[in-house]
Order: sequence, then C-alpha cells, then structure tokens
Amino acid sequence: GAPQREALAGLQRRVPAGEVAALCGLIERSRRFGSPLAEQLSDQATSLRAAQRRRTEEHAARAAPKIQLAVALLLVPSVLLMIAAGLLANMDRFLAGL
Repeated sequence: GAPQREALAGLQRRVPAGEVAALCGLIERSRRFGSPLAEQLSDQATSLRAAQRRRTEEHAARAAPKIQLAVALLLVPSVLLMIAAGLLANMDRFLAGL
C-alpha cells in the first residue's frame, strides 16, 4: 500500500467534501505531532452531528411554507365547495318558505 500521507491526500482528492478534508487533517496532525486521536475524533463527531442537525432544521423550515401552499391551494377550495354545495342543497327549502 501507499504511505499514510499519500493515502490521505488521495482520499481528499477522491472525496472533495470538507468533512473528509478535516478528518484527513486531523489524522495527519495526530501522526505528525503524536497527539491522541480519540478525543479529537470525538470532538469532530460532535461538531458534525451539530452541523447535520442544523441542516435538517433548515430543511424543515423551508418545507413549512410549501406545506402551507398545498393546504391553501387544495384543502381550502374543497372545503368552500362543500359548504357551497350544502347551501345550494338547502336553497329550495329556503325559497319554498318565502
């Protein structure tokens, strides 16, 4: 196999995501300076989870107006049509009473 430094550089080229670059940098710093990797990986995992949660909340916030539009365009007219149909069905009784 290739040396670790080359393998990490190749991984960064193949997967151009910021998270992968951060992971490769973390591993490289740990290798170079001999710092413990477990705590740094735990911190990065916590950071990535928080970022994913934030992206999910933003996605959900963008979905709410779309749902409101669907309700306004589909449900409201159908309810109004049902009310109008009920009024028209009882119109003959109302007119017969006059």
